[in-house]
Amino acid sequence: MGVLAWAGPALATDWPQFLGPTHDGVTTEVGLTEGIGRGPRELWRKPLGKAYSGIAVADGVLYTSALESDGEWLVAMGAANGAERWRLRLGAAPENAGYPGPRATPTVAGDVVVALSSGGMLHAVGRTDGKARWSVDLVTSLGGAPPTWGYSASPYVADGKIYLAVGGPQAGLVALSLRDGAVVWRHPGFQAAYATPIPAELGGVPQVVFFAAEGVVGLRPTDGGLVWQYPWTTNYAVNASTPVVIGGDRLFVGSGYGVGGSALLVSAPGAVELWRSKSMKTKTTTAVVYDGHLYGFNEDQLSCVSVRDGAPCWSASGYGRGSLLLAGDKLIVLDEQCRLGVVAADPSALRVIAQPKAVLTHGPCWTVPSVSDGVLYARDLAEVVALELRGYGPSAAP
Repeated sequence: MGVLAWAGPALATDWPQFLGPTHDGVTTEVGLTEGIGRGPRELWRKPLGKAYSGIAVADGVLYTSALESDGEWLVAMGAANGAERWRLRLGAAPENAGYPGPRATPTVAGDVVVALSSGGMLHAVGRTDGKARWSVDLVTSLGGAPPTWGYSASPYVADGKIYLAVGGPQAGLVALSLRDGAVVWRHPGFQAAYATPIPAELGGVPQVVFFAAEGVVGLRPTDGGLVWQYPWTTNYAVNASTPVVIGGDRLFVGSGYGVGGSALLVSAPGAVELWRSKSMKTKTTTAVVYDGHLYGFNEDQLSCVSVRDGAPCWSASGYGRGSLLLAGDKLIVLDEQCRLGVVAADPSALRVIAQPKAVLTHGPCWTVPSVSDGVLYARDLAEVVALELRGYGPSAAP
């Protein structure tokens, strides 16, 4: 549920940020899953450096990040054919970093793209010309402390502010000006983890929800004041799965390493845990909610649990640690082996609508795909592929 105004207008078919226009991995486009069932038509495929960054799409242009021999880069590509429009160097790749490559997905905000390197260089870049408007080193300028595997949370942009978990005793959780990168407010005392901040209205209070190393935190977007917090501990501080608003002032939060997932009832004074389930240990990817149920990856098991009490409905092996999107009443699933398939969002049983088929070959595929104007964009560690879905279902002409 978004409650803060995005920084600029977007087309209904754009995918301007991590997890799409509504921050929840849901697409409202129709006719997508039928195309996957028939076998999506490949429009183009382009090589691209290693990264775990997702793909933002706006006005027919893709924006993503990649690791090359001389550092990490923000790259703009034409949606129609994958042709490179421009690129801008984000910064040097951190030395001795596990799983090298940028992680954060760029965010399109009005006429700029906001992008973050794994080492903490934040850039605002002109969408059309690829020229830097400004940049801030989160570590040297703000005293930030990146998590063990580098900055991974994507910038959340709304109302002229960029919200980030920067970490470090001086910074913590911050809001920066979209216009010039200046600090609007900072809320020290929290270390950066890996999950992207999201907007929410919980307990009647508009807020930005952060999943920090110490736990889940709701802050006022205007001044960074604390609304509530709930402690959450995961091994290695891998709080990486984005929290999910599940309705009725309730928030789902989960992590791996045996921790599990919980539903929190949030009010202005604080949060109360309603249930905790070991059947939805969302380690790195984010679950989606549909009709009273959560669908996601319980470590390496594609799973469904009840929103009401966390009770398991079903679980399926063979998908690895993949990712998924919700399209109507179906789940578009990209598994760890880079196979694309469709599963019904049905709590009664696992119903496979389209068997997984390989669409990329340089796995693992840990990056959630993006959808815009009937086309799905996915990446592995070496390529980006564009797959036409809409209008290519069983009823379409060959």
